[in-house]
Amino acid sequence: MLKKCPACKNEISVNSKKCPKCGQPQTSESQKAIVILIIVAFIIYAISKQF
Repeated sequence: MLKKCPACKNEISVNSKKCPKCGQPQTSESQKAIVILIIVAFIIYAISKQF
C-alpha cells in the first residue's frame, strides 16, 4: 500500500520510516491519533477547570 510523502509528494510505502527521495521522517497514523487524543484531553481538562 502506498501513500504520498507530505514534503515532496513522492509515493512511498505506508511502512516507511522516512521518504527514500527526500529523507523526510514519516509519522504513523497511530502516532497522529495519539497526539490528537492528548490535545483533545487537554482541552477538555482546561475547559472543566474553568467551571
